[in-house]
Amino acid sequence: MNEMRLKGYAAGESRARDLHAEKSNVQLLLDAMPDSALLMDADGRVEACNRMAADRLDVSRNELLGLRIYDFLPQSVADARRRHVLEITRTKVEKTFMDVRDGRTFEHTVFPLLGGSGEAERFALFGRDVTSEVRAEKLVDVYETLVEHSPVGIARVSPEGSILYANKALSRMHGLAGPEGLVGRPLSDFYSGRSLRMFKEQLLLRRRGISSRYEVQCPGDDGVVRTLEVHGAPLHSRDGSFDGAIATVVDLTERKKTGDALQEQGETIRALFDATSDGVVMLNRGLRIEAVNEEFAKRLDRSPHEIVGRYLFDLIPRGEIARRRKEKIRSALDGGKPCRFEDARGERHYEHSVYPVFN
Repeated sequence: MNEMRLKGYAAGESRARDLHAEKSNVQLLLDAMPDSALLMDADGRVEACNRMAADRLDVSRNELLGLRIYDFLPQSVADARRRHVLEITRTKVEKTFMDVRDGRTFEHTVFPLLGGSGEAERFALFGRDVTSEVRAEKLVDVYETLVEHSPVGIARVSPEGSILYANKALSRMHGLAGPEGLVGRPLSDFYSGRSLRMFKEQLLLRRRGISSRYEVQCPGDDGVVRTLEVHGAPLHSRDGSFDGAIATVVDLTERKKTGDALQEQGETIRALFDATSDGVVMLNRGLRIEAVNEEFAKRLDRSPHEIVGRYLFDLIPRGEIARRRKEKIRSALDGGKPCRFEDARGERHYEHSVYPVFN
């Protein structure tokens, strides 16, 4: 009889050691997790937890066991956590939710553990610190908003030259109501002639890893031909292979029209400037020549390009005439009023008019 008792005792001791070893292994596994793990009852009293759960509450594991988890949380977080547990108790279905503590965001998943009555009696809670992911998502949202509302056209192009993404500005530059008219279409659909050849050459440059800036003429779906300035840059995947390109696009159409009109106006003014029989010169405040017509240059026995940028009185013989002319010009500049005067050099008489120019 005693022998049987001894054998039973030994078997019990063995099972206890096995259970203790198994418990220790489970605890080691839980402590190795980067997420917090916690087992609590319906009142929130902690029955078991891993090291991460205790560390996040800034207590030791032994201090946490037997106490209510809600007492370690800010009141608003604790109240929200209770509401989630009540809902899980009622539905008997796990739930995932987030809360914020001390500027960090945690994602929790709570699993109900049912007792013999079929009711949720205990709860297993796993928490993950998702602060960096949340911040990254917010940053992505900011970038997406900036890209979508940018006045600059932005496109993501596949390695084959098809549009994978386009923002609203780019669709407007192509005479379309929205990006859906661009996405999925080859960029070559929008070009012809010289612009098409230019696009194909540029795609080859991207394949070679080269960024560049170029201009193309783009006939829009609204019938308007626009001048677009494109800045393209290659994209590469992690293994270094070519993965398409990103392009920013600026509509130069109105700027070109204005520039062409100004150039035409400038050419007209220049023609009038050179057609007059009077000598005309434009000076800056330092009395250096900024513009001059053919007649004035001819009187100095020079060509216009030879004297632009030169100090006027380095080109006129020194003497009383040069001194008086300088005084009159300075007086007009300083006083801001036109003046007229006459002088003679040799047998030639000159009438001068000086007009200050205001910005």
